[in-house]
Amino acid sequence: MPAFFVTLSVREDGLQWAWSKGLISGVDAYSKNPILVIHTGTWNRFAPGPDFRNACIRIGEITWFGDVEIHVKSSDWVKHKHQTDPKYRNVILHVVAENDQPLAFNEELIPTLVVEAQVISSLTHWNKKDEHLLPCGFIRHTFTPAFMHSFWRMRMVRKHQEYSSEKEVAAYILKQHDTLHLYKRNARQRKLGTLEVALTQLRITTTFQRHNPLFSELRTLTDEFMAHLTAFESQSILINGIIPSLWNPLDEAELCAFAKTIPPEKNRIITQFKHILPAAKNAYETQALLEINRQLCSTNKCLTCEVGRKILSS
Repeated sequence: MPAFFVTLSVREDGLQWAWSKGLISGVDAYSKNPILVIHTGTWNRFAPGPDFRNACIRIGEITWFGDVEIHVKSSDWVKHKHQTDPKYRNVILHVVAENDQPLAFNEELIPTLVVEAQVISSLTHWNKKDEHLLPCGFIRHTFTPAFMHSFWRMRMVRKHQEYSSEKEVAAYILKQHDTLHLYKRNARQRKLGTLEVALTQLRITTTFQRHNPLFSELRTLTDEFMAHLTAFESQSILINGIIPSLWNPLDEAELCAFAKTIPPEKNRIITQFKHILPAAKNAYETQALLEINRQLCSTNKCLTCEVGRKILSS
C-alpha cells in the first residue's frame, strides 16, 4: 500500500500533520452532518492550548470559527484535563482516530470528526527534518497529461493578466512600446547597463511578425535571443514575458508546442518535485509544476491533487 512515509501506529503528531495538510475530512460523529474544512487554522506547536487556532469549518448549514483539538482517542481530552482548562472553551471540533468517549460542553456534544480508517492506514511517520518536502515527497508518481496541461494553461492565463517586468521587456523587444525599465532581479542577471545594450540591439534586429505561423516565428525569435542574451536571460524572458504576452486561446497549441522547446527551469520548487516525478523535460512541464505548487501544494489542497487522491484511495 502506498504511503507518505513509513507506516506507523497512530500518533497524535501524525494526525496533526495530516490535518494541517488538508488530508482529513468526514462527518460529525453525532449529527452525521458533513464537515467542510474551510481553513484548518494555525498550527499551535509550542504554546499551551488547542492544536489549531482560528480554524473555520462548516457543519451542515452552520459555519463555525474557533479552535480544533486533535487526539488519538477522544478520552484523551479528559486524560489531559482539557475539561477544566478555559483555553479549550473555544474548541469547535475534536478530531480523533477513535471516538471512545463522547464529550460535552454545557450538556452539548462537542462536534467530533473520526478520521477514516483508510486515511489512518496511509498515515506515515513524519520526520521533522523533512518538513520542507512536499507531503507526498516519498512516493513516485506521474501526473496525467491533462492534469499538467490544465495547470500550464491556468498559469498562462494568470500571467497574461498580471504585471511582470519580463512582460515589459517582451513588449519592448516586440516594439509594442518604446521605453525600457530594468531592475536587478538576481545574481544570474548581468549588470543593468550591459543587459540594456543587449536588449536594445535585440529590439533592432528582431524580425518577429505576428501574422506569420506563430511557432515558426517564435523559433526564429529564440535564435535571435540566443545571439544577444545569455541562456538564463533568454529562458526567463521567453517563459515569463513572451509567451504570457502572446497568450491567446486560439494560439494555445502553438504556444504549448513552443514552451516544450525551452529548457526546464531550475529552482527550489522544481527540485522538490524530483522526489515524486521523473525530471521535467522542458519549460512547459516546469511551468505546470510551479502552478500546481502554487494552487495546491502551498495551500494544502492535497485532496484535489492527483497524487493525494491516489494515495488516499489506495
